[in-house]
Amino acid sequence: MAISFRNIPPNLRVPLAYFEFDPSLAGTATSLQKAVLLGSINTTDPNVTLEPNHLTEVFSADQVRALAGIGSALGHQAEAWFRNNASVPLSLLAAEEAPVWNNLIGSIEWTSGSTDGGVIPLYIGGRLVRIVISGGMDPEQLSRAAAEAINADLRVGVVARAGTDPSDPTVDPEVTVITAAQRGELGRLKIEMALAGAVGGEIIPAGVGYTITQMPATPGAIPDVLGLLAEIGDAPFDFVLCPWTDANSLNALREFFNDTSGRWSWVMQLYGHGWCAREGTVGELSAVGNTRNDQHVSIMGFSNSSTPADEWMAAYAGQSAGSLIIDPARPVQALPLIGIRPPPREFRFTILERQVLYYDGISATYVTDGEEVYIDRVITTYRRNVWGAPDDSYLDVETMYTAQFYARSARNRILLKFPRHKLASDGTRFGAGQAIVTPKIARAELIAHYGELEEQGIVEDMDGFERALIVERSATDPNRLNALVSPSFVNQLRIFAVLVQFRLHGMERVVA
Repeated sequence: MAISFRNIPPNLRVPLAYFEFDPSLAGTATSLQKAVLLGSINTTDPNVTLEPNHLTEVFSADQVRALAGIGSALGHQAEAWFRNNASVPLSLLAAEEAPVWNNLIGSIEWTSGSTDGGVIPLYIGGRLVRIVISGGMDPEQLSRAAAEAINADLRVGVVARAGTDPSDPTVDPEVTVITAAQRGELGRLKIEMALAGAVGGEIIPAGVGYTITQMPATPGAIPDVLGLLAEIGDAPFDFVLCPWTDANSLNALREFFNDTSGRWSWVMQLYGHGWCAREGTVGELSAVGNTRNDQHVSIMGFSNSSTPADEWMAAYAGQSAGSLIIDPARPVQALPLIGIRPPPREFRFTILERQVLYYDGISATYVTDGEEVYIDRVITTYRRNVWGAPDDSYLDVETMYTAQFYARSARNRILLKFPRHKLASDGTRFGAGQAIVTPKIARAELIAHYGELEEQGIVEDMDGFERALIVERSATDPNRLNALVSPSFVNQLRIFAVLVQFRLHGMERVVA
């Protein structure tokens, strides 16, 4: 009997017809790609039900607010994610806040009262709070009006009180005290006025004077990210969103994804990528980028935006994820970051500044005339090879996702086609239908698979792949096939350079 059946035995004597099924020629399934959002629990909210150090799948920003607390950093990040992505499943993984973390405090001191009525356009973390006032209000009345307006919307992420609050009589009654709902660094939100300016219809009513004291930075209010990542185990997540960009957190991501023992190793074959964002000047961002050299992490850099860095992270990761899942090789450039407030014009990175950042491992955006933020280029922090020489092998995030797509696709093809096959050398004569694979058969399957990916626009140069492909039986293990594949991933159109050789009317170009 030449045909290899899996279940029907060759000594069967009971009549009549028996069928078994083999899916090896029919399977085309792909894996579901998911994202995980790291954060911390807002323990100041008594209604929080999110379990720390536990993966929790979520489906809307409202659900996250209910779990993590209204006004929590996780709630804000989820808003940014779901504005920019409606197709990739999202899970939360929160660390419990440390007792030493504080609720950061900022304030507005009202230095003069109003002569006209109107609306004071206050922004906290990029979210608009409308303070309705009347003419003739003194600074103490402005302080109370501001506190009432801020507290009317808990989603802003702060709690306000006027200085006349009897619980703290030491505070100047003309000061509005603004306390972050989220403890630690992720609770820090910028306090600003009239971001849209007169052009956008935002004008401070006549007579109103104020001085803003921003919430201070709190370096060190960061959980053990490596321990948090360990909770993921071998769960499949292709997009890991980390709101912390200190050295320890970035090192934790590097260890989590590393090629030797991490998710990109031959042992785990889970793959994925880390997504972060950081605010700073070009010099500050370049300094951070030059301390990194990791192809498995991308850091989006920006300067002086009203939107916090963790929301930038969620927005650009969300937009990129939606595109990369559809086509890992298609560039994510020119995708909009919905809900992200652009930096003021003087803080937007120029072409030359972005050029510097791209050589220093930092991603960046651009802003249109309509004041919309778009992805310019997402790169990894990988810059140099093991000898310290400049290396752009892993420059773009699309390369990483194309590589994992190819590896998964080829692996699935092999597992589907040869799940329980015998191995024989080329030239072995066996009957048709036998579950036997030879180096030539395996080679033909890899070539056929490559051709399919070429049609999908994932790879190119079929002839070159076929010439370089080697499949051979191991000289030391008779049960092993070794293969050398050299796929050529398609690239992205980044630059279209044109030399314009113009002619003036009536002038003939002389060609020698």
